[in-house]
Amino acid sequence: QSRGLEHREYDDIEHTVFFKNHGSTAGASLVHPHSQIVSTPVVPVEAERLQSLAMQYFKTHRSSLYDRIVEEELTLHRDFRQGRNNKNKKSRVVEMTENFVALGPFASPGPFVVLILPRYHASETPSENNIDPSDFTTLSDDLLEECATIVQSCLQRLHILLEEPDFNLVVQTAPVANRGVQAAVQSSAFFRWHIRITPRLGAGAMAGFELGSGFFSNSHMPEDDAQQLRDVMDLLHHE
Repeated sequence: QSRGLEHREYDDIEHTVFFKNHGSTAGASLVHPHSQIVSTPVVPVEAERLQSLAMQYFKTHRSSLYDRIVEEELTLHRDFRQGRNNKNKKSRVVEMTENFVALGPFASPGPFVVLILPRYHASETPSENNIDPSDFTTLSDDLLEECATIVQSCLQRLHILLEEPDFNLVVQTAPVANRGVQAAVQSSAFFRWHIRITPRLGAGAMAGFELGSGFFSNSHMPEDDAQQLRDVMDLLHHE
Protein backbone atom coordinates (compact mmCIF):
# COMPACT_ATOMS: atom_id res chain seq x y z
CA GLN A 1 0.00 0.00 0.00
CA SER A 2 2.72 2.48 0.96
CA ARG A 3 4.68 1.72 -2.20
CA GLY A 4 1.54 2.26 -4.25
CA LEU A 5 1.20 5.69 -2.67
CA GLU A 6 4.81 6.45 -3.56
CA HIS A 7 4.17 5.47 -7.18
CA ARG A 8 1.25 7.88 -7.29
CA GLU A 9 3.51 10.79 -6.44
CA TYR A 10 4.49 10.75 -10.12
CA ASP A 11 2.01 12.96 -11.97
CA ASP A 12 1.75 10.71 -15.03
CA ILE A 13 0.62 7.61 -13.11
CA GLU A 14 -3.10 6.82 -13.60
CA HIS A 15 -3.42 3.30 -12.20
CA THR A 16 -1.65 0.76 -9.97
CA VAL A 17 -2.02 -3.03 -10.04
CA PHE A 18 -1.10 -4.94 -6.87
CA PHE A 19 -0.63 -8.68 -7.41
CA LYS A 20 0.99 -11.90 -6.25
CA ASN A 21 1.91 -14.86 -8.46
CA HIS A 22 2.51 -18.10 -6.57
CA GLY A 23 3.92 -21.08 -8.44
CA SER A 24 5.15 -21.59 -11.98
CA THR A 25 1.64 -22.19 -13.37
CA ALA A 26 0.64 -18.77 -12.05
CA GLY A 27 3.62 -17.12 -13.72
CA ALA A 28 5.90 -16.71 -10.70
CA SER A 29 9.47 -16.01 -11.83
CA LEU A 30 11.08 -16.23 -8.37
CA VAL A 31 10.98 -19.12 -5.91
CA HIS A 32 10.77 -17.10 -2.70
CA PRO A 33 7.37 -15.62 -1.64
CA HIS A 34 6.85 -12.11 -2.96
CA SER A 35 4.24 -9.68 -4.21
CA GLN A 36 4.50 -7.04 -6.90
CA ILE A 37 3.06 -3.70 -7.95
CA VAL A 38 3.03 -2.12 -11.39
CA SER A 39 1.88 1.45 -12.04
CA THR A 40 0.92 2.63 -15.50
CA PRO A 41 0.40 6.00 -17.24
CA VAL A 42 -2.92 4.72 -18.63
CA VAL A 43 -5.91 2.88 -17.16
CA PRO A 44 -5.61 -0.81 -18.17
CA VAL A 45 -8.42 -2.38 -20.19
CA GLU A 46 -9.63 -4.66 -17.36
CA ALA A 47 -9.74 -1.82 -14.83
CA GLU A 48 -11.61 0.35 -17.33
CA ARG A 49 -14.08 -2.49 -18.01
CA LEU A 50 -14.85 -2.98 -14.31
CA GLN A 51 -15.32 0.75 -13.84
CA SER A 52 -17.61 0.97 -16.85
CA LEU A 53 -19.82 -1.93 -15.68
CA ALA A 54 -20.09 -0.45 -12.19
CA MET A 55 -20.89 2.99 -13.60
CA GLN A 56 -23.64 1.63 -15.89
CA TYR A 57 -25.23 -0.18 -12.94
CA PHE A 58 -25.09 2.99 -10.86
CA LYS A 59 -26.73 5.03 -13.60
CA THR A 60 -29.59 2.53 -13.78
CA HIS A 61 -30.10 1.71 -10.09
CA ARG A 62 -28.55 4.71 -8.28
CA SER A 63 -26.56 2.38 -6.05
CA SER A 64 -23.26 0.52 -6.08
CA LEU A 65 -23.19 -2.86 -7.82
CA TYR A 66 -20.63 -4.08 -5.30
CA ASP A 67 -22.71 -3.00 -2.30
CA ARG A 68 -25.68 -4.83 -3.83
CA ILE A 69 -23.61 -8.00 -4.26
CA VAL A 70 -22.45 -7.89 -0.64
CA GLU A 71 -25.98 -7.23 0.63
CA GLU A 72 -27.52 -10.10 -1.35
CA GLU A 73 -24.73 -12.58 -0.56
CA LEU A 74 -24.88 -11.87 3.18
CA THR A 75 -28.68 -12.14 3.20
CA LEU A 76 -28.51 -15.48 1.39
CA HIS A 77 -25.80 -16.69 3.78
CA ARG A 78 -27.78 -15.67 6.85
CA ASP A 79 -30.93 -17.38 5.59
CA PHE A 80 -28.96 -20.48 4.65
CA ARG A 81 -27.35 -20.76 8.08
CA GLN A 82 -30.69 -20.24 9.82
CA GLY A 83 -32.51 -22.76 7.64
CA ARG A 84 -34.88 -20.13 6.26
CA ASN A 85 -34.06 -20.63 2.59
CA ASN A 86 -37.22 -21.95 0.93
CA LYS A 87 -35.73 -22.03 -2.56
CA ASN A 88 -32.96 -24.44 -1.57
CA LYS A 89 -30.26 -21.92 -2.46
CA LYS A 90 -26.83 -22.41 -0.94
CA SER A 91 -24.47 -19.79 0.43
CA ARG A 92 -21.42 -18.64 -1.53
CA VAL A 93 -19.82 -16.92 1.49
CA VAL A 94 -16.52 -18.42 2.63
CA GLU A 95 -16.03 -16.22 5.69
CA MET A 96 -16.51 -12.68 6.90
CA THR A 97 -15.18 -10.13 9.35
CA GLU A 98 -16.70 -6.87 10.54
CA ASN A 99 -15.58 -4.98 7.44
CA PHE A 100 -14.86 -7.65 4.81
CA VAL A 101 -16.50 -10.68 3.22
CA ALA A 102 -14.89 -13.50 1.20
CA LEU A 103 -17.12 -15.37 -1.24
CA GLY A 104 -17.24 -17.44 -4.38
CA PRO A 105 -18.41 -15.27 -7.32
CA PHE A 106 -21.88 -16.09 -8.68
CA ALA A 107 -20.43 -16.62 -12.17
CA SER A 108 -17.02 -17.85 -11.12
CA PRO A 109 -14.46 -18.07 -13.97
CA GLY A 110 -12.85 -21.15 -12.42
CA PRO A 111 -12.87 -23.59 -9.48
CA PHE A 112 -12.41 -22.20 -5.97
CA VAL A 113 -11.98 -18.57 -7.02
CA VAL A 114 -12.36 -16.33 -3.96
CA LEU A 115 -13.49 -12.70 -4.09
CA ILE A 116 -12.86 -10.47 -1.06
CA LEU A 117 -15.00 -7.33 -0.87
CA PRO A 118 -15.23 -4.50 1.65
CA ARG A 119 -18.46 -4.35 3.66
CA TYR A 120 -18.11 -0.67 4.56
CA HIS A 121 -19.77 1.97 2.35
CA ALA A 122 -18.75 5.49 1.45
CA SER A 123 -21.39 6.82 3.85
CA GLU A 124 -19.76 4.88 6.70
CA THR A 125 -16.28 6.31 6.16
CA PRO A 126 -16.29 10.02 7.10
CA SER A 127 -14.38 12.25 4.72
CA GLU A 128 -12.10 13.41 7.53
CA ASN A 129 -10.74 9.86 7.69
CA ASN A 130 -9.84 10.04 3.98
CA ILE A 131 -11.01 6.44 3.46
CA ASP A 132 -12.31 5.89 -0.06
CA PRO A 133 -14.01 2.46 -0.48
CA SER A 134 -12.99 2.42 -4.15
CA ASP A 135 -9.29 3.01 -3.46
CA PHE A 136 -7.11 0.40 -1.75
CA THR A 137 -4.37 2.92 -0.98
CA THR A 138 -6.64 4.87 1.41
CA LEU A 139 -7.17 2.01 3.90
CA SER A 140 -6.44 2.79 7.53
CA ASP A 141 -3.93 0.65 9.41
CA ASP A 142 -6.78 -1.09 11.28
CA LEU A 143 -8.64 -1.95 8.08
CA LEU A 144 -5.43 -3.08 6.42
CA GLU A 145 -4.68 -5.43 9.30
CA GLU A 146 -8.24 -6.81 9.23
CA CYS A 147 -7.99 -7.31 5.48
CA ALA A 148 -4.68 -9.14 5.86
CA THR A 149 -6.29 -11.47 8.39
CA ILE A 150 -9.09 -12.59 6.07
CA VAL A 151 -6.69 -12.89 3.12
CA GLN A 152 -4.38 -15.10 5.18
CA SER A 153 -7.31 -17.25 6.28
CA CYS A 154 -8.58 -17.71 2.71
CA LEU A 155 -5.11 -18.66 1.50
CA GLN A 156 -4.83 -21.17 4.34
CA ARG A 157 -8.15 -22.71 3.36
CA LEU A 158 -7.02 -23.06 -0.26
CA HIS A 159 -3.63 -24.37 0.84
CA ILE A 160 -5.18 -27.14 2.93
CA LEU A 161 -8.05 -28.11 0.64
CA LEU A 162 -6.15 -27.99 -2.66
CA GLU A 163 -2.73 -29.05 -1.30
CA GLU A 164 -0.81 -25.81 -1.87
CA PRO A 165 -2.06 -24.79 -5.30
CA ASP A 166 -0.44 -22.26 -7.58
CA PHE A 167 -2.52 -19.08 -7.55
CA ASN A 168 -2.80 -15.47 -8.64
CA LEU A 169 -3.92 -12.79 -6.19
CA VAL A 170 -4.89 -9.40 -7.60
CA VAL A 171 -5.97 -6.25 -5.78
CA GLN A 172 -8.29 -4.39 -8.14
CA THR A 173 -8.50 -0.74 -7.14
CA ALA A 174 -9.91 2.37 -8.78
CA PRO A 175 -7.70 4.49 -11.02
CA VAL A 176 -5.93 7.42 -9.38
CA ALA A 177 -8.49 10.08 -8.49
CA ASN A 178 -8.51 13.45 -10.28
CA ARG A 179 -6.22 12.33 -13.10
CA GLY A 180 -7.10 11.76 -16.75
CA VAL A 181 -10.72 10.74 -17.33
CA GLN A 182 -10.97 9.77 -13.65
CA ALA A 183 -11.18 13.48 -12.84
CA ALA A 184 -14.71 13.45 -14.24
CA VAL A 185 -16.13 10.85 -11.82
CA GLN A 186 -16.35 10.06 -8.13
CA SER A 187 -15.56 6.36 -8.04
CA SER A 188 -16.48 5.99 -4.35
CA ALA A 189 -20.14 6.30 -5.40
CA PHE A 190 -20.16 3.19 -7.60
CA PHE A 191 -16.90 1.20 -7.41
CA ARG A 192 -15.34 -0.87 -4.60
CA TRP A 193 -11.75 -2.04 -4.49
CA HIS A 194 -11.54 -5.80 -4.10
CA ILE A 195 -9.23 -8.82 -4.08
CA ARG A 196 -9.54 -11.84 -6.35
CA ILE A 197 -7.67 -15.07 -5.58
CA THR A 198 -7.58 -17.47 -8.53
CA PRO A 199 -6.15 -20.97 -8.01
CA ARG A 200 -4.46 -22.32 -11.14
CA LEU A 201 -5.73 -25.88 -11.19
CA GLY A 202 -5.88 -26.64 -14.90
CA ALA A 203 -9.67 -27.17 -14.94
CA GLY A 204 -11.33 -24.04 -16.22
CA ALA A 205 -8.02 -22.60 -17.42
CA MET A 206 -7.62 -20.74 -20.69
CA ALA A 207 -7.64 -23.44 -23.37
CA GLY A 208 -8.86 -23.65 -26.97
CA PHE A 209 -12.52 -22.87 -26.30
CA GLU A 210 -11.71 -19.96 -23.98
CA LEU A 211 -9.16 -18.47 -26.37
CA GLY A 212 -11.50 -18.89 -29.32
CA SER A 213 -14.67 -17.57 -27.67
CA GLY A 214 -13.59 -15.27 -24.86
CA PHE A 215 -15.84 -17.32 -22.51
CA PHE A 216 -14.73 -19.05 -19.33
CA SER A 217 -15.80 -22.63 -18.67
CA ASN A 218 -16.11 -23.90 -15.11
CA SER A 219 -17.51 -27.30 -14.10
CA HIS A 220 -17.66 -26.34 -10.41
CA MET A 221 -20.60 -24.72 -8.62
CA PRO A 222 -19.35 -21.79 -6.50
CA GLU A 223 -21.80 -22.74 -3.72
CA ASP A 224 -20.17 -26.18 -3.42
CA ASP A 225 -16.67 -24.68 -3.52
CA ALA A 226 -17.59 -22.21 -0.77
CA GLN A 227 -19.00 -25.01 1.39
CA GLN A 228 -15.79 -26.99 1.07
CA LEU A 229 -13.69 -23.95 1.94
CA ARG A 230 -15.87 -23.26 4.99
CA ASP A 231 -15.66 -26.87 6.12
CA VAL A 232 -11.89 -27.21 5.81
CA MET A 233 -11.19 -24.84 8.72
CA ASP A 234 -13.86 -26.49 10.85
CA LEU A 235 -12.18 -29.86 10.31
CA LEU A 236 -8.80 -28.36 11.16
CA HIS A 237 -10.11 -26.86 14.40
CA HIS A 238 -11.74 -30.14 15.43
CA GLU A 239 -8.44 -31.97 14.92
